[in-house]
Amino acid sequence: MQAIFSEKTSRVYEYAMPTTNVSEPIRVTLANVPVGGTVQITVGFYASTGWLAGDGSSQKIENQTPAGASALKTEITITQYKVPLSIDSVYNHKQKLTYNNNRLQWAAAEAPWETRDSLNCNYSGNSLCELNTVTVNQRTGMLGYVWRASRLGNLDCVSGRSGVLYSMQNISLKQNPEGALKTMPCGFSFRPFLLYDPADLVTSPTHNNFYIDPRYGKYHLRKVILDNNTPFNLQTSASYGRFSSFFDAAVVHPGGYIFGINYANNKMERLAIPSEPYADDEAPFATLLGGKGHRRGLMQGPRAITVTADGTLLVLEDQNLRIQAFDITGNPIKYFGGQSSAVASLKAQTTRTRYLDIGVEADGYIYVLLYTNDGSRPDDYAMDIYEPDGSWLVRTTGVTAARMTVDLWRNVYTLNYETIYGPTNKPEPSVSIWVPPAPAVQSTSLLSILKRKLFA
Repeated sequence: MQAIFSEKTSRVYEYAMPTTNVSEPIRVTLANVPVGGTVQITVGFYASTGWLAGDGSSQKIENQTPAGASALKTEITITQYKVPLSIDSVYNHKQKLTYNNNRLQWAAAEAPWETRDSLNCNYSGNSLCELNTVTVNQRTGMLGYVWRASRLGNLDCVSGRSGVLYSMQNISLKQNPEGALKTMPCGFSFRPFLLYDPADLVTSPTHNNFYIDPRYGKYHLRKVILDNNTPFNLQTSASYGRFSSFFDAAVVHPGGYIFGINYANNKMERLAIPSEPYADDEAPFATLLGGKGHRRGLMQGPRAITVTADGTLLVLEDQNLRIQAFDITGNPIKYFGGQSSAVASLKAQTTRTRYLDIGVEADGYIYVLLYTNDGSRPDDYAMDIYEPDGSWLVRTTGVTAARMTVDLWRNVYTLNYETIYGPTNKPEPSVSIWVPPAPAVQSTSLLSILKRKLFA
């Protein structure tokens, strides 16, 4: 940080940032500085490599403490810069969700090592059974996820019986994850789904954040209110539409649709989101699209789905070993290779591979989660990044997770096989945040970079 005073006196200050998320305003007090004239404050945030991650400046202000105040105060808005991606962009594990004194918290830690072998669907156990989805809403800084486990500490929402049940949870990505905690008072016997609109901006009138209610085999779309106080509404009969079956993956489309895919029947469903909900028995059904096959427009083993900033749907096909691009009518669209092809082939593997999830960031870089062999070892797991044209770029190994999502700033959130236990010994998955490495900058010291950048 640099303070420039009107008498051409400048001071440079250097501070270390915390290793986990910071959500509260950063307050810095400058002592023993000149008084009178004007002052302008410029701030730069630097990685350990010297790369500038964000900066901002105040206006020139009168350098006098206002009457009745203890200090002169100014606020600075910081502009954040995306970390560029390259063949060297192997992601780093930044932090993960854990419990400390029975409270959820973010902790700077090594990446989890548990694999799919840790899942156990035996009712007599106390462990995770399935990991289903993870979704992010950047406007609110909230993350939602779904899993199945034994001994969740609650009963089935319909039958009132215990069992191996599904649960949903919402947390905050800010310093206190429990600041926006939403949990379920009961469990589902059939798979629900949480899906948040990642591009849900403050100016958006829709706020398309939902859960899919699987009770009674109806699969209704219900609204989720992403604030710090409103719980999941499990009592409502207001439906924004219904689907024919459960999903293996789903996405909110910026054009006002929900798209979901089913791995077993190789189908896609499309639901136009109405402006107002219907009563359950009047809610419209989604339209079925696609079908099984190898040719363009058909799918085989659709494992996951995501949507680009321009509204192109990308489907990860586990059996066809490709990513296929669709428009909102379910037709293939030329998107890859300079808009010459509707498909991009997945990177050739030397061993048996299972593909788990797909995500895309705002500039079109595509992320694919996978494991090789039988997925029993941490080094079987990887996350590949593809360029927007579909060509493979770089791989990060050791990402031992079942699901992932990517935000607009290229942060990756994973739903891990690692089990954490809350105050009632409820088993739930940990969640991790992975970040790209900052590029290297040639310099002799961080302080010299700060002086060069900010005094220029």
